[in-house]
Amino acid sequence: MKRLWGRRWVRLVSVPVVLGLLAVLLPWAWILIASVGRVHDASDVADAPEAPVALVLGAGLQGGQPSP
Repeated sequence: MKRLWGRRWVRLVSVPVVLGLLAVLLPWAWILIASVGRVHDASDVADAPEAPVALVLGAGLQGGQPSP
């Protein structure tokens, strides 16, 4: 195993791959952890807490009123 990691090309390839994975996975994990308990789907909208502002993804307006 030491001979494999001693090869320069293995290090030159593996380090950017690991850093790239971290660059993608760390922000995803942070968003997932930060949003726990704050995201509500249509099945539990009645249980959602009151808030002065809400973001409803996929909602639209029909005649100036929110779509169902």
